[in-house]
Amino acid sequence: MIGIIVNEFGSESIDGKLIKYNGVNMCELNNGSIFCQCIKDDFITALCNFLDFDISTVFIEASGLADHSNIRMILNTVEKIKNKAYEYVGSICIIDAVYFLQQAELLPVLARQVQFSNVIVINKIDLQTQDEIKEIKKRIIDLNENAFIIKATYCKFDIPEVLNKLANVDLPDEESTNTVSSRPQSFVISIESNSDHEDTCEFIKEIMGSAYRIKGFINTNLGVYEVSCVNELFKINKYNEHIDKYNLVVISRIGIKTISLITNLSKKYGLKVSIN
Repeated sequence: MIGIIVNEFGSESIDGKLIKYNGVNMCELNNGSIFCQCIKDDFITALCNFLDFDISTVFIEASGLADHSNIRMILNTVEKIKNKAYEYVGSICIIDAVYFLQQAELLPVLARQVQFSNVIVINKIDLQTQDEIKEIKKRIIDLNENAFIIKATYCKFDIPEVLNKLANVDLPDEESTNTVSSRPQSFVISIESNSDHEDTCEFIKEIMGSAYRIKGFINTNLGVYEVSCVNELFKINKYNEHIDKYNLVVISRIGIKTISLITNLSKKYGLKVSIN
């Protein structure tokens, strides 16, 4: 059997709703990074619990802002608690080809991700120029000269090939840069169901400039949609599965000012919005 730990940075689980459960044991950890002190204990508990089951492989899907440079220290703690050990086989880092060079200057965690992963996937190459992709590849090699680099669109690649390339990175463990004080603030917003579809989309697009990430579900007068935004890239798709809550998680660039922004924009577009 396979175990999966999904780490959702926001307080509301979104990714977990999109994962099929057949034959998979899954644990969701929300509201922070699993490598940060804020929920690291929960991560350790989840890893310990998986050792009680007949599971051959555990996959960890960390937050896009995760710094996993302390993963082996965490696994050593698990071994001391359970007297059983995981074999850590490596990490895959997914790079957003559209925004990596811009964000790497602002977010040191992105460099850590590259340094402590031996497989690097440059994703969204269809949205970037060849010159920029070359520059991204050069930046990766500067950070990690031994990285196995592949290019992809929609993260489509040969999974068996990549898994066979996984290996431990020859770097000493470090304390994660994910801390309570350094973490971006996140908010969960709910937009009243059956709101005007066009107004709702324009509302989200105006928030995007002040957010690293927006994702979740909305229920407009045209039906239920899955929303996925990264910086200025807006993506929305019809969603036909049952959803209990229609919420959006906003990971903010501007902290508490986001509340004023959301409040003002909701008035502008005549939407009833609640913020948690």
